[in-house]
Amino acid sequence: MPPTTQRIFWLLPLLVAACAGGRMDRFDQVRSGMSRDQVHELLGNPSSRSQREVDASGKVLRLERWQYGDSLSTLATGAVFSDLPDRRVWAVMFDDDGLVLMTQEPDWSEEPSPLSPPSVIPSPNQ
Repeated sequence: MPPTTQRIFWLLPLLVAACAGGRMDRFDQVRSGMSRDQVHELLGNPSSRSQREVDASGKVLRLERWQYGDSLSTLATGAVFSDLPDRRVWAVMFDDDGLVLMTQEPDWSEEPSPLSPPSVIPSPNQ
């Protein structure tokens, strides 16, 4: 990879975080009952969205959710565990009428723990 491409590759996540941070100072202005349009006007486009999901009996399995400040890690986590927002992003959850039901601010108090290595590593002869 050429040096210029490498620099862009490493700067891109910082630029995305900086853009998100500029609008996230307004996150505390999001209120319960606001419409999608009002949230969009205040915060801009979310970095990811999850659609509301309901089972055959009408039970809500997942609320509609807009997330802000996603990284590759939070997007990957969201692909596997889509029912809950990642704790490292700003999230706005909407009710079935498209109004804000609740919000979640990031919690960076702990980094996610890496996968634990196996306790016993088999020898190549086994």
